[in-house]
Amino acid sequence: MTLVRNRRQLLSGNKPFFICLCLLLLLLMQACKAKAPVTEKQAPQIEKQSTKVEKPKSKPKLPLVQLKKEEDPLLKPLELELRLPLAQEQLSDQLLYERLQVLEGFLVGFDSLQRRGLPMTIHVVNTAGKAFDSVPNSTAPIIVHYAEEVFRIYLASENRWFESRPPMEMHTARIVRHAKKENAVIVALTRKTELETRVVTALQEQHAGVRLLEKRLPSKAEIKAKLVKGRKNLVYIPTPDENFAIHCLKQLADLQQEYALEVFGLPNWVNFPTIDPELFAQLPVFVTSAASVEFNQPGTQRFQQLFKDKFAGEPQTGAFVAFDHALYIGERWLDHQQWKAESFKDKSTQLAQDFNFFEDNDQLINKAVRILAYREYQFKPIN
Repeated sequence: MTLVRNRRQLLSGNKPFFICLCLLLLLLMQACKAKAPVTEKQAPQIEKQSTKVEKPKSKPKLPLVQLKKEEDPLLKPLELELRLPLAQEQLSDQLLYERLQVLEGFLVGFDSLQRRGLPMTIHVVNTAGKAFDSVPNSTAPIIVHYAEEVFRIYLASENRWFESRPPMEMHTARIVRHAKKENAVIVALTRKTELETRVVTALQEQHAGVRLLEKRLPSKAEIKAKLVKGRKNLVYIPTPDENFAIHCLKQLADLQQEYALEVFGLPNWVNFPTIDPELFAQLPVFVTSAASVEFNQPGTQRFQQLFKDKFAGEPQTGAFVAFDHALYIGERWLDHQQWKAESFKDKSTQLAQDFNFFEDNDQLINKAVRILAYREYQFKPIN
């Protein structure tokens, strides 16, 4: 997931526990705009690791968020349960900050839907420290469950969950489409690890004639033997390992004078901590990604302003993606007024993540994958 510039300071000070707790309570009180009573679900205490503080006598409560301004009487109200790991014992400031960003992104999205006249009731449930509930004990017709950058959606009418994050098979399918558009040969470099083998297998199932090189540290001569002159060579390196990626990129940089090259990597390449940016800049480097943010777009700038007005801070990627989910789900309800799988098959382009679901073997799968190109020392989406 592409990193977003962060101008908000992490929670710090002499009393981090009370700052965290006050921030959480202030945020949730701000979200509760109606006069309805709060729920009885309690969030565990938030305590910074290795810091000795006095625990409060009572635990904070999660709100029942009701947004009811300028409602359209012709629209049926949206009732949604939002499950987030908001607070737990020994939670670091950084993790708390990231999880609050997701909640804040959802709340800005719900505000936007409210301005469009959609009446709604949002139940916020703390899932920190709890296992994923495959059979939810809830009366809500739709549930959104967030954990570890994964958003899952539950439709009570069909008694099933589905993920909004595209699986790796959709990433390889996007690469194949790009290769066909460019009339490129596909060359795959891999160490034959379990993950890399699974990715390459999916690639080979979708495209015949993949030129495969399986070796821990392939030499320049071995890579050269797989390349084709007179055609573009799309070199796919499906590794999350930074050292292997650096080794392959250095060999390819020496070959780019002889061959037309494009190098594709995994989504986590955008977060490589030690790679020399000049190495990326030497080659046409691309990654596939489920989410990315372009800061110079009008929609992005509008969301940043809404976020600053509401929370006096700068949104990170998690807030953008949560905002996109809130709008996508709310728009499906505005358009269909019912929760069925068919309601989610409308293609939608949002700020950070796109949605394009299809049904396969009774599963809803999002095939919307973006390609990011390394340009001007950062990864940017391309069409």
